[in-house]
Order: sequence, then C-alpha cells, then structure tokens
Amino acid sequence: MNQVPHILRKATKHDALLLHKIGTESYLHHFATLWNSQNELNSYLNQEYSTTKITEDLNQQHID
Repeated sequence: MNQVPHILRKATKHDALLLHKIGTESYLHHFATLWNSQNELNSYLNQEYSTTKITEDLNQQHID
C-alpha cells in the first residue's frame, strides 16, 4: 500500500477553512456531550472556530 508522506508547515490564512472544519469536527467529537445547550455549543463554536477568528489568530505577530 502506498502511503502519502505527511508534511508539517506553518498554517496561513489560506488554511482557515480547513482549520475551521478540523477544529469544529474534533471539538464536537470530544466535547459535544458535555454541553447542556445546543445553542450555547453552536455559539461557542462560531466564536472560537469561525474562519474569521482563525484568520485573526493566524495574523497575530506573536504566534509562531
């Protein structure tokens, strides 16, 4: 079986949509059952894993 090599690199703003998807899916998989309110969970995800928030975080100068 052929394996595709993994490449690690610094994320850029062009990765925001992919990071949004990975972050949201991972968070839901591990923590969704801990929330009592679906609305609060959705609000949290929109706040922390939106493409806008991820892009802002990636643009911060002190993050390497």
